[in-house]
Amino acid sequence: KIPKQYFRFQGKIDMKANEGYNSFTNENIPDSDYRQSLKFASVRSFTKQFSWKIQMNYSKSISDTLTENGVGIESLWTWHTKNVTAVFHWVSTWIDSYDSRVYFWDINLPGEMRSKMFSTNVHSPAVKILYITENNFRIGYRIRSVYETIDLRGGPKIESALIFDINL
Repeated sequence: KIPKQYFRFQGKIDMKANEGYNSFTNENIPDSDYRQSLKFASVRSFTKQFSWKIQMNYSKSISDTLTENGVGIESLWTWHTKNVTAVFHWVSTWIDSYDSRVYFWDINLPGEMRSKMFSTNVHSPAVKILYITENNFRIGYRIRSVYETIDLRGGPKIESALIFDINL
């Protein structure tokens, strides 16, 4: 069987009225007027069990005085067997400010629909393991670390979850 590969390209432009917001010193701080985002993804199945996805997200925020950019790159490796799914996920971002943030889908356990927002420069590796028994009992675990420096120094923030799903 020939391995499958596909590409996807998406673009979006948001324009909004610039009303700004007030800081605690009552100073008016302008918000961005214009935000555009582009997304490119490629998915490749090497075998029935093993696939790889790479995605690049680009975001640009434009106000009267400032243009800010955000770039994120995601790599997702997935391995399936009859009873086990293992996923390795890595996101790296280079972001100018919160206004140029990027979003990626998180690796989700059954019943979750989480996306991750990145508004600073980070590296964020994650792993998910899901085991399904013959009688549909599922146990899964995911863990993500977020390094808030590009050089991977310092202690990462850790996020994790555990699921036990029993169908009677």
